[in-house]
Amino acid sequence: MATCPIHGCTNTLKVGLLMCGRHWRLVPRTLQKDVHRTWKHWMRVPHENRIAYVDAVKAYGVARDAAFAHVNKLESPLCT
Repeated sequence: MATCPIHGCTNTLKVGLLMCGRHWRLVPRTLQKDVHRTWKHWMRVPHENRIAYVDAVKAYGVARDAAFAHVNKLESPLCT
C-alpha cells in the first residue's frame, strides 16, 4: 500500500486514491473536479493516439500537482 503523498502524512491509501481523505477534503471542489475530469479523459484516450495520450497525461499531472501544492501550502504555510 502507498502512503499519502502530502508532506509529513503517513496515512495509507487504498488503490486508486490520490491522497488520504483528510487531505482530499482540503482540496477546493473545483480543483477536485479538475483532477477527476483530467484523469477520466486520460483513461479514455487510446494509447495509439500518442499525441492526445501525452497531452492527457500532462493535463492530469497539472491538475494533480495543483491539488498537492494547495494542500501542502495549507499544511505548511511557512514553507512557501
